[in-house]
Amino acid sequence: MAFWKSKGMLYLYCSMPVSFKKIITVFICYSCCFLSKAQDYSYAHYDVQNGLAGGNVYAVYQDKEKFLWFGTETGVSRFDGTHFKNFTTNDGLPDNEILEIYGDDEGRIWFLPFKKTICYYYKGKIYNQENDSLLKQLKFYSSALSVCEDRYKNLWIAQEQGLYLVTPDRKIHFYNKVNGAQLNKFIFLGVSDKKEMILQWENKIYTYREGKFIFLFDIDFPPGYRSFLNIHIAGDFIVWRSGKKTACAVAISTGQMHCFQYPENTLRFSTPGDGTIAINTSNGSIIYNPFTKKTETGFLNNISVSRVLIDHEGSWWFTTFGEGVYQLLSREIKNFKPWKGGTNQEIYSLAKVGNNLIMGTNFSQLQYTSDLKKVRTLLLPTSLKEKYNRITTLYKTPNNELLCGTDEIFAVLDNKLQLKNYINSNSVKYIHYQNDDSIYFATSNELNRVSLKNLSAKEDLWHERTTAVCRYKNTLFIGTLNGLYHLAPGNVPVFMGDYDSLFTKRISSMVISSDTTLWIGTYDGGLISLKKGKVTGNLTTSDGLTSNICRNLFIYNDVLWLGTDKGVTRIDLKTKPFSITPFTVNDGLLSNQINAVYKDNDTVYVASQDGITYFNVKKIITTSKCDLQITSVFQSAKELAVKDSYVFNSKENNFKIEFVGISFKSTGDINYKYKLEGFDTAWKTTKETTLDFLSLPPGKYILNLFAANKFGVKSGLKKISFEIIPAYYQTTWFYILVILSTVAATWFLISLYNRARRRRELQERENLKRIAELEQMALRAQMNPHFIFNCLNSIQQFVYDKDIQSANRFIGGFAKLIRQTLDNSARTTISITDEAAYLTNYLALEKLRFENKFDYKIKLDPAIQADEYKIPVMLLQPYIENSIRHGIRYKKGGNGMISVEFSIAGSALICAIQDNGIGRKKAEALKSKQHIEYQSKGMLLTSERIETLNKSLVEKINIVVEDLVNENNEAAGTKIIIHFPLSLVQNS
Repeated sequence: MAFWKSKGMLYLYCSMPVSFKKIITVFICYSCCFLSKAQDYSYAHYDVQNGLAGGNVYAVYQDKEKFLWFGTETGVSRFDGTHFKNFTTNDGLPDNEILEIYGDDEGRIWFLPFKKTICYYYKGKIYNQENDSLLKQLKFYSSALSVCEDRYKNLWIAQEQGLYLVTPDRKIHFYNKVNGAQLNKFIFLGVSDKKEMILQWENKIYTYREGKFIFLFDIDFPPGYRSFLNIHIAGDFIVWRSGKKTACAVAISTGQMHCFQYPENTLRFSTPGDGTIAINTSNGSIIYNPFTKKTETGFLNNISVSRVLIDHEGSWWFTTFGEGVYQLLSREIKNFKPWKGGTNQEIYSLAKVGNNLIMGTNFSQLQYTSDLKKVRTLLLPTSLKEKYNRITTLYKTPNNELLCGTDEIFAVLDNKLQLKNYINSNSVKYIHYQNDDSIYFATSNELNRVSLKNLSAKEDLWHERTTAVCRYKNTLFIGTLNGLYHLAPGNVPVFMGDYDSLFTKRISSMVISSDTTLWIGTYDGGLISLKKGKVTGNLTTSDGLTSNICRNLFIYNDVLWLGTDKGVTRIDLKTKPFSITPFTVNDGLLSNQINAVYKDNDTVYVASQDGITYFNVKKIITTSKCDLQITSVFQSAKELAVKDSYVFNSKENNFKIEFVGISFKSTGDINYKYKLEGFDTAWKTTKETTLDFLSLPPGKYILNLFAANKFGVKSGLKKISFEIIPAYYQTTWFYILVILSTVAATWFLISLYNRARRRRELQERENLKRIAELEQMALRAQMNPHFIFNCLNSIQQFVYDKDIQSANRFIGGFAKLIRQTLDNSARTTISITDEAAYLTNYLALEKLRFENKFDYKIKLDPAIQADEYKIPVMLLQPYIENSIRHGIRYKKGGNGMISVEFSIAGSALICAIQDNGIGRKKAEALKSKQHIEYQSKGMLLTSERIETLNKSLVEKINIVVEDLVNENNEAAGTKIIIHFPLSLVQNS
C-alpha cells in the first residue's frame, strides 16, 4: 500500500480523474503502525464527601444481609449501595479506629479496634465490654489480632499473649500455650475453605479438632517478616512473606508449597474471597492466583491499597490509605483508548467487519483492531491532510462491505478494508442501506440515493439539511432539524409535524424492529414508535431513558441500544412492558456523551470522545443480584426492632418503614414496588427508601415490598404484617350499641315530639273552642238584655211622646245594629271599614238613648287600607260601651265626647278609644256606692279573648290603658290604646 509522504503528492492525487482513482488503491495505511494499547477499568469512588466515615480504610467485610462494612480511622461505615450509615464511640464503639471486621454465623459483626478491647454489632446495637456479660469476662493484654468462627461454631479471638475460645454454650477458655509452647506476638487465626480453624504461631501451623490442637506443618517464615498483616488464608492456601520480594503459598490439604514474587512496595496481602491473593501495594493492587500460579492484571495504579473484596455480585472493592474506597463494578466492563494520550482525537462511528472493530475518527483516520490491543490506522481520501475531516458514519452491508461517510466523501470499502470507490459529498450525517441499488445517505445540504454499481450516478431526493433517513414500507422518512417528513413514491414531501407535535422535534436516527415498528430518535423528545401510520409510544426519561436527547440508535435481535448525552439505554423490545436498563459512567463508561453504539453477538461497544467501552452484556446482567433489607421500623418517633409482625393499639397508628435494595452494580438506581393489603388496591412504585403510613384506621394490614435493580433483577418479596387493635369506641359491639342507642333516642325524641304536637294540637283546639265560646259570650254581651231593654224603653218613650219620627229612626238603627251583630257573629275577623260602620251605628243609638249627652267621632288614617286590614271581630265595642256607661254617663254638663282613631305606627295598627268622662277612679267609687242592675262582662271577655289569641301569635296584641288628667291634675277621661301587629291584620 502506498504511503503519501508529501502534501504535493496528495494534491496530485486529488486532481486525478475519478476513473483513474478507482484503479489505484487510495485507501492508505500507516505501515508498521501497530500500537499496543492497555485496557483499563472504570471505578466508582467513595470518600468522606459521599458519607464514608474516614479516608483511611483498613478493613472491608460483606455480611449475610449483603451490607458492606468498612473499618476506618474514624469509625465504622455500613454501605447499602445508596447510603452510608456510620458508627462511632457515640454508638457504642470502644474506639473509633477499627483495624479488622469479621462476621460469624449468628449474624454478629465483630470489630477489632486499635484499643485493647473487642465489640460486635447485632440487630441494630453495638455490644462492648461494658454492656455485654460475655465480653466482660475477656481480658486483653494487647490489641485483638484476629477473630474467626470454625465449623463447630467455636469463636476464636487472638491477641499477642494467647487466644480465647468461646464455645456455642458461651463457655470461655483461654490458651496461652499450644502443645506446651508459649504463645506470644506473631499469632494469626483464620479458617480454611472447609471452615477449619487455622492457627499460625511463628513458623508453625495448627488446627483444632475434637477439643485438641493438631500440628499440621512448618512454614519457612523468617523472623523479620513475621506479622499478622502478612499471613493470609485463601481457600486451601496459606500465603505469607518469606523474603524481601518473595512470598510462598502452601496447600493446607496437601502440604505442597510454591513461591512467587511480589513488588518491593507491597503493603499487605488480603483475600478478596475467590481463592486468590491481593498483593496490595503503594502503587495499586495485583491479583495472584495460587491455583494457576499466575499474576493477573493490576488495579488502581498510583493508589495505596489496603484490602480487596469481591462482593456477591462480582464487583471488586478496593480500600485505600487516604483515598476512601473504590468500586470496580465489573471486570466485564473494559475501556480501550486506541490513541496515545494528548492526541486530539475522538471516535464518531463504529462497525465491525470480520474480526476487526472499525472506528471512525477525525483527520480522515479509520482505525481498526482485532484484539483491542494492536491498532492499525487507515487514511481515507481528503483534500487536505491537516483538515479536520470526521468519519461520521459507518455501515456494514450484508456482503461485508463497509460504507463510510465523512465530512467530505461517501466511500465504499471491500471486506478486506480496501477502498473500492468514493464520491465527493457534503458532510455525511446518516447512511441507510436498502439494497445494493438503493443506498440513501443524508448530508448537511441534501438527501442522496446511490447504487453500488455506479456511485457517480447520484440522485438528489431532498434539497435541505438532512439528519436521518429510513425507507419504511415503500415510504421514505426524512429526518431534519425541524422534524420528520415522509415521501411516498411520486408524491411531494409531507410534514408529519402537522399531524403530531412529536414530529416537530429534531430527528437524530431511525431503525426498524422485527414487528415492523419504526423507532425514531429525537434530540429532545425521547424515542417515538410508529406503526401503520400511528404513534404507538413515546419513551422518555420518565420511562427510564438516561436522557431525552437521543444521539444515535442501534438495534440487534430486537434489543434497542440508545446513545444519549447522559449514557446508554438498553431497551428489550421482546419484554412487555419493555425492560429498560441504563448504563452511565457510574457503570464504567468512559463518558456519558455517546457518539456511537455497536453490538456484535454479546459484546457491546460504546464510542465516546474518550475512547471505547466494551462489555459482555449477558455476563453483567446475569451476575447482577438484588437483595431487599428492612433496616428500621418506627412507630411515631420510636424505633422498634425489625420483625415480621406488629400489634398496636388504636393510638399507635403512625408508622415509618426504612429499607434498601442492595445491588452494588446498580449504583443506587433501584425501584421499589409496594402494596399495603387492607389499604391499597394496586401496586405502587417509588425510588425512595422510606414509606410513611399515617393515621391508619384499625384493622389488619400486610405490607408487600420488593426491589428491582437497574437490570430488572428483582429481590425476594418482603412481608410485614400490622394489626391495629381498635379502641372500644371503634369496635363492632360499640357501633351496634351506638346504633341501638341512636334508634332508642330517636324513638324517644319522636315520641316526645308527637306528644308535644298532640298537646299543641289539643291546645289549639281548646283555644279555638275557647275563642268561639268567648265570641258567643261577646255576642251575648253585646246583645245583653239590659241594653235591649233600655233601647225598647227609649222606643216606648218616643211613642208616649208621640215623636213618631224619632221612634222610627231609633227602631231602624236598632234593627240595623241587631243585624250587624248577628252578621259579625259568623266571622272571626272584620275589616276596618265594617268595624267603623258597626261602631258608628252603635254610637248613634247610644247617643239617642242618652239624649245627646255626648258626641262621638271615628277617624281613619289615610295610610290604612281599611278594606283589606282586618282585626278580630267584636273586640272594640266592649271598650266603647265601658266608656259610655262608666265615663260619660256620670259626667255633668252634657258635653261628653268619645273618639275612635285608627292609625299606623311602625309595624302595628293602633286603635285609640278615648273619652272625656269622669275617669276610672270615680267610676269605681260610684260602682261601689250605687246598685247596678246589670254588671257588663264585655271587658272581661275581651281580655280573655286577647289572652287566648296571643297564645297562637308570634307578635302579640297589646293593650295600654291611660288615665287622662287636665291642667289641674284632675281626672279628664280615659284612653285605651290597642296595638294590633300588622302581620296579624294583613294576613287575617
